[in-house]
Amino acid sequence: MFPPFSRDSVWWPSRQANWIVKRVGVMLFALPMLVQAQGQRAEQLRIENQEEVQAHTQNPDQDSTHSEPLAVISTGGVTGVYYAAGGALCRVVAKGEAARDQVCKVEPSGGSVFNINALESAESKVNFAIAQADVASNAYKGEQQFQHVGPKPDLRFVMGLYPEVFTLVTQADNPVHALADFAGQRFNLGTAGSGQRKATEEVLHAYGFPKDFFARTYELRADEQGRALCEDRVDGFLYVVGHPAANIQDVSSSCQARLLPLSDHTTAELIAQHPYYTKASIPAGLYAGQDQDIDSMAIWATLLTTASTSDEVVYQLLQGVFDHFDDYRRLHPAFAKLDPQAMAQASPGIPLHPGAARYYRERGWLK
Repeated sequence: MFPPFSRDSVWWPSRQANWIVKRVGVMLFALPMLVQAQGQRAEQLRIENQEEVQAHTQNPDQDSTHSEPLAVISTGGVTGVYYAAGGALCRVVAKGEAARDQVCKVEPSGGSVFNINALESAESKVNFAIAQADVASNAYKGEQQFQHVGPKPDLRFVMGLYPEVFTLVTQADNPVHALADFAGQRFNLGTAGSGQRKATEEVLHAYGFPKDFFARTYELRADEQGRALCEDRVDGFLYVVGHPAANIQDVSSSCQARLLPLSDHTTAELIAQHPYYTKASIPAGLYAGQDQDIDSMAIWATLLTTASTSDEVVYQLLQGVFDHFDDYRRLHPAFAKLDPQAMAQASPGIPLHPGAARYYRERGWLK
């Protein structure tokens, strides 16, 4: 659809030199604070990892009937929100009334597609998966990236985790104001098979851009694209993420990257056509230099399982989450404004698991 992908750096001397001068000045000023912050964060992560192991690893002295975990959740990269969401789920589930019997384990992974495939793998013990809603819908129907393997009719929806906002990012000095202004520039589409790549291509298709719209396209990972932007190797990227996001904070503070709106008649049509899209905005003041709300659209990150997972397991997991929902919302800023009823009704056209349906009806969130 677009020009050949490249992971090669493109050197633009004048802009690169200006960026280096600015970056060195910022680094010299901020170095003591950065060192201190990195040390504190490393210690925090060390403690959290120890707690995670202690809280979610079965005691070998326990009865063997409790050796199987209630939930094994396939998430995403360890620096991403999917992994944090899985950890948050496990922490609150472990606080449930039957905490001694409820052991929850988080598995890092390659993301949405990998997670859905892991649910059906005979070699995997995963029984829950986090996936972007559009990817989940494609898997259930056997479309797009799942066309070669066919539909996955046993896939079941458990709950929406949080909305991921389409975040259009560019350099501070790039004179663009909307996605259409990136014509003839360098743009990162995301890695093949990723949720970011699928969402980006769907948006570009909706706008009807020709094959040669961009001068060059890249398939950088989410943890690579920010650095490429700051080093002037790409001019922009579209990233689907829960906010605030560490990698967006990094580029907004280190190279004054700007966020652009993604809200017009084209996105309105996308929202109307696909049940997994919704209107959204990135609140003002969330990132350095962002003094106003950024209008965009969002897609839910969802928790999935299969029809073979017992009703009681799904029910207990949801009970653990919502009995301690205030604790859950405090575990990550992206969860702060979550509404339980919206989470219960965020299915992207995938059947609701019976255990989830029972729980939501008891709480009055479903009729």
